[in-house]
Amino acid sequence: MRDMKRINIIIIVIVVVVLTVSVYLDAKFPWGFRVLEERYFLYLKGRILSAIVFFKEEDIEQKRKLILKYDEQDDWESLMQPAEEYLKLVPQDKKIWLFLAESYKRSDRLIDAERAVEKALELDAKFPWGLRLLAVIYRTKAEQSPQLKQKYLSKAQLKIEEALKIAPDDAYVNIEAAKVYLAQDTQDKKIKALKAVDKSLELKPEERYFLYFKGRILSAILSEKLNNKKRHSLILN
Repeated sequence: MRDMKRINIIIIVIVVVVLTVSVYLDAKFPWGFRVLEERYFLYLKGRILSAIVFFKEEDIEQKRKLILKYDEQDDWESLMQPAEEYLKLVPQDKKIWLFLAESYKRSDRLIDAERAVEKALELDAKFPWGLRLLAVIYRTKAEQSPQLKQKYLSKAQLKIEEALKIAPDDAYVNIEAAKVYLAQDTQDKKIKALKAVDKSLELKPEERYFLYFKGRILSAILSEKLNNKKRHSLILN
């Protein structure tokens, strides 16, 4: 069906080109009227313009559906190219900017990922999932750059707390907050991490990963308490 429509467009283009050339040469058709004097020329022009717009919109919609399909399948590698192509045509789609950012992050292209998230946040500064993903990117940078760990973790905390203010009942925003707090490795931040993961579990009790992560936090808190007891015992002895 689409192929037939494309053939029709090609035919219309050829007709318009022939008519235009005929006008330019001041030629007359056998039925004895000049093309410029006929409304049919304008009708044909309108037909082809509307057909081009229709196919462009149809192709864009198909590409967006393909991107959403890859997102559902967690196929981030395949998602990258159609998302890049789509955003050249529809740069105001914040959701697809976020998908592209996730795709870049998973390919370890953190600079590109950060830029893509910032594009989404330019469109909506209070987009909680954009702020959450930016926190994820900063936390990942902290893991990869020990010398700049505290700098990136501070930036991650700033963004995730901003997201929490906007979406306090989002389980995935809360679990990222827990990760950011735990990464800072202080007892008070571990307590905050525990509260955040408890909120995540309250919102999505079926998520096993949340329960696993709570175990990690409790283990870290217990380890810190044992270390403090050992240090205290050494001082007394």
